[in-house]
Amino acid sequence: ALGFAHFGSYAAKLGDISGGYTYVKLACSLLDKLGSRENVGEIKAIRTQVVSYIEPLQATLEYH
Repeated sequence: ALGFAHFGSYAAKLGDISGGYTYVKLACSLLDKLGSRENVGEIKAIRTQVVSYIEPLQATLEYH
């Protein structure tokens, strides 16, 4: 899941914000499905950065 989050962040930084958003959402759904908690903080931080460009700012607080 961490790899998808980093790839999504990188894609968003290169200008493909919708593609990056898709990968970050995939990482979050994998995190929820697998129940892994070792990288949850890093994935949440990346998600907050990318989602703030697509959804309203209140949506970034979903996991906090």
